[in-house]
Amino acid sequence: MAYSLKSVTIRADNSESGMSAIGSFWNDIMRGNIPLMYDSDGKFRSGLFPISKYGNYENDENGEYDLTVSAETRECLDEAEARVKSGEFIKIEKSGDSVQTAADAAWREVWSLSKARKIARAFKSDIKYTVPTEYSQDSAAHCVLYISVK
Repeated sequence: MAYSLKSVTIRADNSESGMSAIGSFWNDIMRGNIPLMYDSDGKFRSGLFPISKYGNYENDENGEYDLTVSAETRECLDEAEARVKSGEFIKIEKSGDSVQTAADAAWREVWSLSKARKIARAFKSDIKYTVPTEYSQDSAAHCVLYISVK
């Protein structure tokens, strides 16, 4: 009998070694080594997509945090959009030639806005959703961040 996971979590930070661990973690998920997007028999779980959730922050972006990757339906993003409308989240969208460049640009904007005190991050729960170039309609990779604010 095949099994699959709903979510998987690692503890990380934004150091070079932390980023390397996150990269390996994602590679294992996307290759099916961790049965999240694929079940334990290697069958792709259609109708789901991976969402990154950041939480349990040690203090801010300079400390450790939990990174949970979940296999979600569209409803997860609908809930995040509702939280933007309520003022609990802000939404930042970036595109680039790869998921990594789009995500890097999105996070740099968050850190810049925070440093300039244009946003006050709550460090409760943040969500990241990416679309690789092969799945986008405009051949660009996209990253959407939902950042919790005070």
